[in-house]
Amino acid sequence: MLADIHGQGEQASLYDIETHIEMLDDFAAVDKEKAKVAVAFNDWSTLKSQLATLEKDESEKLQLLDILRFQVNEIKSAALTPGEDTSLEEEKRRLNNTEKLSALSSEAHSLLYDDELSTLATLDRSARIIAELAEYDARFRGFDEGLNAARAVIDELGSTARDFSSTLEFSPERLDEIENRLNEIVRLKRKYGETIEAVLEHLRVSDERLQGIEMAEFREEELKKHLDVAADAYMKAASVLHDARTKAALKFSKAVEQDLQAVALEKAKFEVRFTESETFSANGNDIVEFYFSANPGEPPRPLAKVASGGEASRLMLILKTVAKGEPNGKTAVFDEIDIGIGGRVAEAVGRKLKDLAASQQVFCVTHQPQIASLADRHFVVEKTLAANKTRVTVRELDASARVDEIARMLAGEQITDAARENARTMLAAAGAN
Repeated sequence: MLADIHGQGEQASLYDIETHIEMLDDFAAVDKEKAKVAVAFNDWSTLKSQLATLEKDESEKLQLLDILRFQVNEIKSAALTPGEDTSLEEEKRRLNNTEKLSALSSEAHSLLYDDELSTLATLDRSARIIAELAEYDARFRGFDEGLNAARAVIDELGSTARDFSSTLEFSPERLDEIENRLNEIVRLKRKYGETIEAVLEHLRVSDERLQGIEMAEFREEELKKHLDVAADAYMKAASVLHDARTKAALKFSKAVEQDLQAVALEKAKFEVRFTESETFSANGNDIVEFYFSANPGEPPRPLAKVASGGEASRLMLILKTVAKGEPNGKTAVFDEIDIGIGGRVAEAVGRKLKDLAASQQVFCVTHQPQIASLADRHFVVEKTLAANKTRVTVRELDASARVDEIARMLAGEQITDAARENARTMLAAAGAN
């Protein structure tokens, strides 16, 4: 960011104590200490959240334990294997069609292998004829390998049909066993998933949750120990930050009081007070509030209760400049920081701005001639209306225009010679200083 902008709306922020700790931290330059507190707080907060999850309603935990144990035991006792239902359905179909399958396999074996007109016998006769033809015509040569392969396929297929037929035996007991098993699988799939794989995945997840809950008591004790360690680490980091803040607060208060004298608040008192927060936060345990008294004999009170509009304008200027510490190379922009002040006080504010401008560039939007006259250069902002469009222009004023503009701020639209003379005097005095 190339500029620090201080607008008139910021006066309201003076009454928000959240901004007080921010200003103090800017002055104290405690970024490293704050970063350590933030890390320690995050560690503590994470552990506390995990512990709260474990310590949720005990009856709910017990109820969940019962449900998970039942589901895990039910699925484990079924001893499911992937693809089991498909295999059982195929076996069931075979048992229900034993007679038909026996006839078909026997017929297939006979047609392929076990008959004078079988496929194998026909292929053998064809092979002999082709071999004889090959002696007379080359086009029939070279088929030996293909014929042998075909014979091997037919031979294997015939053996498979024969073996299959020999295994076929209708068993009502086995059919009942398959029906019962399939019914059990269907029931489990209806409860836990559309496939056996889904049921087994439900088992895996439920088993992990069950083990996690059963280990919760042990984990709870471990988390409490870790939480205590994290709390100690946080308190140590917060204590270091608090010490840095309290040390800086004394210097900050003195610097503010000293600078308040330069803006016609010679008797003002300013204090930084601390209270300890009851809760941990990423910003430490400090609650910081500024106390202020503009008049002698009055004890400092919370800023929101004592600072008037004019005092708030000056106090904001001082706090902003003191909090930033050494010049940071940025441009400081003050937008109507002079609200609620005038005369001698406005001149004092202007001189403070001029002092600030000695070490960094300062832009100030003002309606006070006492402040404007102290500037090194002047720009005027003008609005013009053309073709129903508003145009805003900014132009720098030469020496003569500077006199006229200061005079206008003093006298209004009708600029008198006396106003011009007064403006020249103010500009000359500013230059002399």
